[in-house]
Amino acid sequence: MRITGEMSRTACGKRLLYGLKQDITEEKLRYETLRRLAENDALTGLASRTVYESRFLNRQPGVAPISPLGALILFDLDGFKGINDRLGHLAGDACLKAFAERLSTSFPEALLTARIGGDEFAVIVSNDEPLSLIKASLDSLQSLLAAPVLWREHIFKVAATSGFALPTDPYCYDAEELFVRADAALYATKRTGRRDRASDRPL
Repeated sequence: MRITGEMSRTACGKRLLYGLKQDITEEKLRYETLRRLAENDALTGLASRTVYESRFLNRQPGVAPISPLGALILFDLDGFKGINDRLGHLAGDACLKAFAERLSTSFPEALLTARIGGDEFAVIVSNDEPLSLIKASLDSLQSLLAAPVLWREHIFKVAATSGFALPTDPYCYDAEELFVRADAALYATKRTGRRDRASDRPL
């Protein structure tokens, strides 16, 4: 409910109070719908690029950092364009949704899981997760990705390349520099043809 009031005086000097009571249930529902659309990727349900940028990559002064940060992990789907070209965009959408579901399953405690581009994803994990657990989560994802995706009469597999970077200080870090390092690790893996994982530090 929204209640507003206004006071006025009559010619005789008496005070009169006028009130208005409004049911704003529908207004709040519309607001929540708009907020979810802005904060969540419509296709996968993961956090949107806008949230990823506002909370991490291009965080503005006054916005609390994501911390303690353990690692930024970037993912890029392999062969996604081929699926789109061969089977159409609906098949590509099925591919993206399947990957997002398996990514969320593999990193259930992530601080943030977002779709940051067409077939690009980012996961931010806490400093509470040791490197061994990050490695185990990446292995879990690869195991899940081994299962084929059934879409209409077609069966195909979703594969992805990953790369990650670790901050020197989990509480004070340069998000853009972390992104550059994780992105470089990802594409180094693509060049070597290894699909499992890459880091700018050894496991």
